[in-house]
Amino acid sequence: MKRSYRGNRLRLGLAKALFLALFVVVGGRAFQLQVLQGDKLKRLGERQHLKEWIVLPKRGSVMDRAGEPLASAVNVTGSPLKTVRLTGLSVIFGAGSAKRWA
Repeated sequence: MKRSYRGNRLRLGLAKALFLALFVVVGGRAFQLQVLQGDKLKRLGERQHLKEWIVLPKRGSVMDRAGEPLASAVNVTGSPLKTVRLTGLSVIFGAGSAKRWA
């Protein structure tokens, strides 16, 4: 049942060669990426990183209990509203409110 010294040594040598080959392959690939292609990959990464994207959120409709839409969402890029000075609010809200809202 004893294994021979020669068989153990052969298996250890094969394992050592396998790990050495794996180390050489990984080290060679790291050298290729860092030294040979480093500048090109750096430029590509900067181009991808510095892009700005405007992503509008997807909003759903507001529904009532029966499932009928109460309000629907519309995608717009800006607001067409203009600010207008409010006048005549004292009639609606009482005396002194025109100064607060103007």
